[in-house]
Amino acid sequence: MHEWALLFFTLMMQAAIGGMCMLWLFQFKLAKTVSQDVLFATMKKPLMTVAILSLVGMAASTIHLGTPTHAFYTISNLGTSWLSREILFTGMFIFGTLITLYLSLKNKQVPGGLALATALIGLADVFVMSSLYTHTFVNGWNSLNTYGAFYGTTLILGSVLVASFMTGSLKTSNRSEASQEVTRYSFYAALIGLVLELVLGVIYGFSIPAPEAIQATPAVTLLEYLQPAVLIRYLLAIVGVGFMGFLAAGKSVKNTTQVAYLALAIVFVAEFIGRYVFYTLGA
Repeated sequence: MHEWALLFFTLMMQAAIGGMCMLWLFQFKLAKTVSQDVLFATMKKPLMTVAILSLVGMAASTIHLGTPTHAFYTISNLGTSWLSREILFTGMFIFGTLITLYLSLKNKQVPGGLALATALIGLADVFVMSSLYTHTFVNGWNSLNTYGAFYGTTLILGSVLVASFMTGSLKTSNRSEASQEVTRYSFYAALIGLVLELVLGVIYGFSIPAPEAIQATPAVTLLEYLQPAVLIRYLLAIVGVGFMGFLAAGKSVKNTTQVAYLALAIVFVAEFIGRYVFYTLGA
């Protein structure tokens, strides 16, 4: 597997996009119950993390292109090229994220409208990323499973990432009810992402054409070789999302923040394995 730059690009960008979606949601949901000072202090670190992840993703994409000037040549084919659209929407999302961060730090308040617009651009970017791979002849990519995998990663990583930062901060501010609400909605989003991955992954596993080959390696042979990794990936994802469900259920947990960070580490490893399998299928 030689597409390490693309692996990190898609993983970092989707985590950032999911994080921005959740940040807008919590800005909207908590604005009436939590003071703006507390809300900004709670959202500052995850917002900065989202910005950093998007920049890391951009750096990875630059490595893949070989030189930044290639992006300018590639983006000239918006009408026919999914790659051009991916570059455009990714650039728009990163720009929106950085402007959102700048205005938040300047005004000590996350601009809800701009955060929403940036989140919507990000969700469109995930669609474009997915379409770039589905419009190929690689039978490890050209299926609905690609959309499920990419949107699943967006929801799982983004929600758990933001929750791991916000829950501890809100509890420190004696906002236990708000912390519980963050955990609950993060769990719902992660669960939706997990269901997308599982359902479409299972459908793909039963529908892939057995006689086809992915380059020189028969698809069936390659998938059999990757089955342990796929199984570990799903088990880890279930465990990580399960930890979030445990916290969302309102169980008495002394180290809530540590459990949330543990869930984040577990789901990141799960999604990393899943993305490795994805690119190995197209190697």
